[in-house]
Amino acid sequence: MKIAFSIAASARRRIEALVDALKRQNGLPEVIPAVMWLDADLNPDIATSRVVIGFYDNRADIIDDITVEDGFAFVLAVTRDDERLFDGQELHYIDDAFVLKQRRTH
Repeated sequence: MKIAFSIAASARRRIEALVDALKRQNGLPEVIPAVMWLDADLNPDIATSRVVIGFYDNRADIIDDITVEDGFAFVLAVTRDDERLFDGQELHYIDDAFVLKQRRTH
């Protein structure tokens, strides 16, 4: 299934800051962000399902899963069942949280 998903400038800036910090703190030459869904039904420690950002440090492991949008590389690392949550959505960073909003069409 082809997912119509994008990352807004606000989320991209925050993710880039996280990537830079991780590279600097751990001496990693490359870090690829992964957009993931944390499901509250599967994680008793959280009350609300939400988007979280994880990271890969080996491009070879995920080469076929990388999406590049305006020069920004990332992986949408969600299950097939969760793809529907991201289809037609744009990731934003608002009030210290990553949130999905419906994509604007031109």
